[in-house]
Amino acid sequence: MPKRNELAQRLEVALRGRVHAEVARRTGTSAPNVSRYLRGTRVPADFCSALVNEFGVNANWLLTGKGAPFSAEIAASGEQLAGSLLELVEAMNVVARMRIGAVSSQRQGRMLRELSDATRNYERVRDKLFTYSKPVLEQLIKELGVAMRKRDMPQVEGLLQTADQVAKFCEDPDMLLILDSLRAEYHWRVGRRDIALRMQETNVRRALLGQFNREEYAYIQVSNFAVALIDRRRLREARRIIRAALAFGEELGPRWRAITMLRGHLGAIEIELGNLRDGLMLLHHSHSMIREVEQMVQATEIHAQRGMIERTQLLSGALTLAEMLGREFPEPWFPGVIRFACWLEDPALLEAACGKALPASPHPDAHTQVSFLAAPFLRDALAGKSRARKALDAALAELHEDTPILRFMVLVLRAQVARAAQAKAESAALTAEAEKLHATLRDEFMAPLEIRATHYRNLLETGNESAREFFKTHAAAGYHCFNRFA
Repeated sequence: MPKRNELAQRLEVALRGRVHAEVARRTGTSAPNVSRYLRGTRVPADFCSALVNEFGVNANWLLTGKGAPFSAEIAASGEQLAGSLLELVEAMNVVARMRIGAVSSQRQGRMLRELSDATRNYERVRDKLFTYSKPVLEQLIKELGVAMRKRDMPQVEGLLQTADQVAKFCEDPDMLLILDSLRAEYHWRVGRRDIALRMQETNVRRALLGQFNREEYAYIQVSNFAVALIDRRRLREARRIIRAALAFGEELGPRWRAITMLRGHLGAIEIELGNLRDGLMLLHHSHSMIREVEQMVQATEIHAQRGMIERTQLLSGALTLAEMLGREFPEPWFPGVIRFACWLEDPALLEAACGKALPASPHPDAHTQVSFLAAPFLRDALAGKSRARKALDAALAELHEDTPILRFMVLVLRAQVARAAQAKAESAALTAEAEKLHATLRDEFMAPLEIRATHYRNLLETGNESAREFFKTHAAAGYHCFNRFA
């Protein structure tokens, strides 16, 4: 048996980044027990067995410290891969030992023959490395997909590190693109959105320039890239890319999940850009097609599309927020519900929305998290609590990003809370600052529709009647939630 302090150290490595409550739930113990095991108390065999089964911990490493921490880092072809790597090194050494610079005429033929033999040996071993590494990388990619669906980011990080080493010996462009796609998704999920966006852009280029042999996956890359662009509020750019992709893939109909999802993304963009009827038509078409590819579409994607349709009904006035709050809805709907409740500024509805649609943990995207942060303070300001403004400023200061579009959103929400708290001078100053920043933003970057509407509402409160044009235009396009300001 391993020494207790050594075992505790390995447990700390295996469970790094994990919440003790989650570990306890999946291993059938309690969170205090997990803490005790990490401090070096006796660890039951059942707990070790559960770590192996639930988290993919390598049993040999856990007990002896030998090998890799996670079993997915070990594959059946590992020994063959290592052996071939040694052969490759030896073949390269043979070439390196040759002094070709000044060979005599008598030795030239022999040296060339040795070089030819070494080169053939190198190519043979390289082919063997590819043969052995491909199934290893394939298995790692499967494990990555499973860990990603479970949102097990610590395991994803470890698997990516292992896959990077194996990928050095694999020349399959399809598999390498899939690996890079998973890497981009990992960065997106842990909040490194700009890094993910750059990776997705590179992946799309590789896929569309013919460096990928599966056409469907090329459209999946386009879909992922479009989602990343929407996430960074680059809506018009996302629309151009989606339209181009659909023009090439329209004849594929509902056969491919990515084509269906692209139509839904385009519908959501059109609604944000003021084209409610076109957007709703695209969303309904996409949602109906999902039934034909439902087995390939994750539940979160289905919920997200349905949530977009429900949000459109709120914007059009076909559905009231009270009606929506009166029924159950999934987490992907939370941002739209909170933003709409903040826009309405109805104290009772905002109170109900905060009770039902504020997530338990921070959202990884700052552009979404900012509305979650502001909602409780707007509720307090509407209830006459004077400290809401300063408390909101302190909360917003903790946002982990600082982009022009996010600064605009922060100014708009701060101005709204100040206005709700009857601090008119402060609200007017913040609104003027927001308007100045808004004028400098390229048309390519657009805040969520409800945030823009709130900004124009703030402007109206300062006596700027030109802001009413925003509401007139949108009300005429079917956004009847704006009628009273038109």
